[in-house]
Amino acid sequence: PTLDAIDIDAAVSQLKETLQGLERQTTRNRLVVKDLTRQTLMNRFQAEERQGDSGIVQVRYDKLGSRNYHHTTFIGNSFVAVHDHSDTIDTCGMGEFIGILNGVEFRTRHNDYRLVMPSRTSKAWHAYDEIPTPPVPQSVLDKPNLENSLGEEQKPQPPRQEWKLDIWRRRTEDKMGEALQGIHQQICPTDPTKYPPPTELININTNPPSRAEIAKGIKSLK
Repeated sequence: PTLDAIDIDAAVSQLKETLQGLERQTTRNRLVVKDLTRQTLMNRFQAEERQGDSGIVQVRYDKLGSRNYHHTTFIGNSFVAVHDHSDTIDTCGMGEFIGILNGVEFRTRHNDYRLVMPSRTSKAWHAYDEIPTPPVPQSVLDKPNLENSLGEEQKPQPPRQEWKLDIWRRRTEDKMGEALQGIHQQICPTDPTKYPPPTELININTNPPSRAEIAKGIKSLK
């Protein structure tokens, strides 16, 4: 066919679709290679751990990314996926994980467990006591009704980072104050008798300079 008989727009559109298809296929191939690489590394890692060692292999899988090291593996956002469970009394949340104990691999389910303490009165197997709770603050007990008591308990507390910084600041100021006070006592003791007596007198010439000394000083300035 002649050049005039070819539909240039259709050819360009077909070429564009072909290139887009190749790009999508390349992206899929990259993902497959990435997954295979990660699987190979994890297999090698697990094989080396099964030599009588103990450790964490995989924690709750809840994080992805554009690179293999962005994924959750034996580390994540928290240690072994430990999380808060303030909606359940005396309960600490802990996600499922894969671990190895003395070379034996095991898997767990969701590990939410009660916070209890060993029994103080019984020696029976798995005997435990409830952990004693702190007393109710007096400011809560002083409220006239339940609504006011709940409001007192739910008062917003300063953010953890702020009170940690405040504690650090106070400790730093105390230490700096003690250090400065010690330096001041060394430089300017309150009791002048603490100065030790001189062991020898320094021979200092307090006479006016001679003409030769003045001439020597002027020459040294040139």
